[in-house]
Amino acid sequence: MIVVGKVKTADLRKPNRYDAYTIDLHLDEESRHAFNTIWKTGKWGNTPGYSVPVSDQGVARFTAKLGTINREAQKKGLDLVLTEHDPFPDLHNGSGMHKDSTTLIPYPAHEFTDGTTVAVEATVATYDFTNVDGIRRFGYSLGIREVYWLCEEDEDEDRRTSNLTTPSKRKRSEDDLVSPRSFKRKEKIATFDPSSDDD
Repeated sequence: MIVVGKVKTADLRKPNRYDAYTIDLHLDEESRHAFNTIWKTGKWGNTPGYSVPVSDQGVARFTAKLGTINREAQKKGLDLVLTEHDPFPDLHNGSGMHKDSTTLIPYPAHEFTDGTTVAVEATVATYDFTNVDGIRRFGYSLGIREVYWLCEEDEDEDRRTSNLTTPSKRKRSEDDLVSPRSFKRKEKIATFDPSSDDD
């Protein structure tokens, strides 16, 4: 899935103290409703006590672990080994992307600042474990695959509207940002695919 929102905070220049890259986004009402639909149709359904990565204030947290990125790169035979000093590897300029082009233009991590409008290509997963104190933790998590810079907070309204990047005014059209990893699909209600569970 691709989620558009404004950056609240981001650890993309290097992993945080938990060896994870993170980005917190302010979501619009439509996106919050879509995520609520995913939670309600997902593995946990109406089970009480599960956690979700979207706060009551509409801030979504996306995470990518340094070790996971390196393991996936190794499995794919990629020449990529990240250290705790490296930026997240999949940051792009998405302001000029079009559905007919799969060209990705790298974008520097320091440009993903608070208030910037971005698109995050994300995955939804579940978790279920018991911690050292014997407390069960279970719920959903959002993983980062790619992050696309769209526009700065202080750019004028006309530019943001013309680029279809303002979350509150974003409309679906054939020119919307489309992941280079997937084909454009017909619109349908968001539901959770249990085949992607990570428990």
